[in-house]
Amino acid sequence: MSIDTGALNLLLRGWSQHSRFLWMHTTFGADALIAESLRGWEAVGSGGFRFELTALSENARLAIGKLIGSPILIEWQAAEGRDTRRPIHGHVVAAELIGSNGGLARFRFTIEPWCALLRQRVDSYNYQHASVIDISEQIFGYYARGSIAPSWRWALTDQSKYRKRSLTAQAGESDFDFLQRLWAEEGIFYWFEHEGEANSSNFGQHTLVLADSNQQFKPDDPVVIGFHQKSDGDPAGNIQEFMAARRWRIGQVTRASWDYRTLSTRPSEATVKGAVMPGIDRDVAGPYAYQTAAIGDYRAQQQLDAQRVAASRSEGRGMRRDMRPGLRFAMRDHPAVKNSQAFVCLRVEHEVRANVDADVHGAIERRLGKIPPADEVDAFAVVEGLSQNGLPDTDAYPGDALLRNDTGRVYGNAFVALPAEQSYRPQSDGLHGVRSHPEAVMQGAQTAIVVGSNAPIHTDRDHRVRIQHHAQRGGNAASREEHPRESNAPGDHGAGTWTRMMTPIGGDNWGGVAVPRVGQEVWVDWLEGQPDRPVAVASLYNGLGNDNAQHNARAGGPSRLLKFGTV
Repeated sequence: MSIDTGALNLLLRGWSQHSRFLWMHTTFGADALIAESLRGWEAVGSGGFRFELTALSENARLAIGKLIGSPILIEWQAAEGRDTRRPIHGHVVAAELIGSNGGLARFRFTIEPWCALLRQRVDSYNYQHASVIDISEQIFGYYARGSIAPSWRWALTDQSKYRKRSLTAQAGESDFDFLQRLWAEEGIFYWFEHEGEANSSNFGQHTLVLADSNQQFKPDDPVVIGFHQKSDGDPAGNIQEFMAARRWRIGQVTRASWDYRTLSTRPSEATVKGAVMPGIDRDVAGPYAYQTAAIGDYRAQQQLDAQRVAASRSEGRGMRRDMRPGLRFAMRDHPAVKNSQAFVCLRVEHEVRANVDADVHGAIERRLGKIPPADEVDAFAVVEGLSQNGLPDTDAYPGDALLRNDTGRVYGNAFVALPAEQSYRPQSDGLHGVRSHPEAVMQGAQTAIVVGSNAPIHTDRDHRVRIQHHAQRGGNAASREEHPRESNAPGDHGAGTWTRMMTPIGGDNWGGVAVPRVGQEVWVDWLEGQPDRPVAVASLYNGLGNDNAQHNARAGGPSRLLKFGTV
């Protein structure tokens, strides 16, 4: 028997689960795959987490396609010499065979949260008189099926402050992009908490936590972590580098929005307390961007807080094995940071290796070579990386930088932290006017059908009408196409919110009125392209009516008699 064969037999048969540093649990069973290495990140926002796991097996013909969508649990030893583990629970979204030779195969698996499914469905849907909480609950409930068991909890200071929106339009956006945009607008941020149960059918769960206050970061009393260039003897590890930093950002945000019902512009403003460098973010938002001046001030403050997050974040590295998003911690013995200064971890990138000895490691590399890098770029980190949120992208520490090519180390991390006294808010508006979570922009005009109650004309004081768009699906949709969740096209006054109707001339108690009847087709445009702000511009003739109108060559025509008079 060769040295390599003996070493690999030790790996595949003689290496007990108890003696490992890195574990994986799949529906294939305990020993079908042996975890080799793990690389990935988890964060507050940015999609939650994403990990690349490589694993070894004697069988190169494993039906890895069966793992797609299935739950997976990854664990590593959370403290040296202790039987405690740090779990990462998720779903396999990609699997590939990346090498095989001489009875040994290497596989790579990509693990993401259940929210990854929300990126796979694009929809057009009108939510009426629903808060961001109502909308989120409705969408989450759609995904509770099969092997996917969505878990989430709201950690909000006051749910009642999230008012119902008259109209919230999802216009050709994925469910994930749509929800993330709404959360950012409302100042709600999120991360995932992981629980591992290796003996259960789902191997545990990962829970989406949606919060709006730093009070939700735990524990209340910060975990004290030693700062040392080398190990300080703490079984859970220490922080080895920490670069406390400050950056210039604006100190004032001003907003304004026109409200046609009260004939007023609602100004709002938020300013940083204390001395800051000059800089103002001033913008006149679209019409009726917020319901009250108080809501406008709150929105301005949360956008200012997001700018201060980018100004205050710091970066570090270390071997602290339980570092995770939302962890409140303090450092001991840092030369420039007080022991009492608390921080919150916003993002951490982990790199973990199996604790194999040099002979086994060499045998693996001789059979399969070094682990090849993954080809896929992390889109979330690129979008919300250094140019936007001040968070590093996944290429910030390439290759073996976290473990510094030290084959004796099995764990290393790099993290981003925020002073705990600085309120965290997700970035809604990025630098140079680029939105971090842009909403869909309606391209050009469309037509829609006027709907209403059992009357020829359905209108209000301001001659507004209700319309049903052709993209809405349900029992009375123009396409007759049902919606997979619930009907969004009832064909009556419940199909749409009040929509302003353009008239050739109008003013204070004078003007011309031509309200389209129920069933008529109207030409619809959107103010500043916002799907939540439709305006009916004109009425259109269509296939309804006589085959050939006798007055079609005249500027005018006969009218119909209504019960309350002639119009």
